[in-house]
Amino acid sequence: RERVRQAKQDGYDYLKMTTNLKPEVYEAIVDEARKQNIRVVGHADSRSIGLRRALKAGQQIEHLDSYLEALLPDNSPIKGSVSDVYIYQPKSWESLDVIDENKIPEIARQTVQANPFAVPTLHLFKSTFGLTRSEEAIRAQPDIRFYPQKTVDLWLGYNKRYHAQAASAERRAKYVAMRNKIVKAIHDAGGKIMAGSDTPEWLLLYGYTLHRELRALNEAGLSPYATLSA
Repeated sequence: RERVRQAKQDGYDYLKMTTNLKPEVYEAIVDEARKQNIRVVGHADSRSIGLRRALKAGQQIEHLDSYLEALLPDNSPIKGSVSDVYIYQPKSWESLDVIDENKIPEIARQTVQANPFAVPTLHLFKSTFGLTRSEEAIRAQPDIRFYPQKTVDLWLGYNKRYHAQAASAERRAKYVAMRNKIVKAIHDAGGKIMAGSDTPEWLLLYGYTLHRELRALNEAGLSPYATLSA
């Protein structure tokens, strides 16, 4: 609470939630943020916070965190799907076999009611975890030249390790499709989709990746006008 008050006093526009927040800490931040009239945005940790809690808080959710978990049936043996930190766990990808996409319209409605703004970060997750990028493709990117070599080597190492345990192409394609459907549903429900790139993560740089994100939003079903509005 003290840090929330300090952020407001220092003139910040919003508070960004990160991962690994305990529920009681999250609730204290949200409560104090309301009192201080400062916005809450960022991650919705799938393990400790979840979509329902984040929507109740009126949080602007980044990266579609916790949405895939919210699409799991109540009797699903797997509670963690492939949002946020779960995305790195091979076992979690099996959850895509039981995802209930019939839940999407209602979740989209609840999203818009709680906070109409959403930043799905489609391109980064699509190109990194869905379609995946080869080392050759990454090195061929026009923006790669702006990264220090040690940073390139670091992320190429991460990419190689992820590829070694990546889910099947079928599951990764379903992952991309589900995220696209969620974004389109939020937009159709009256939500305000915003284009965010999450750069410089995964060797996707500023500017360049904003254009990539616009293309990804258009491919998800947003009209050219809605894409530009994002």
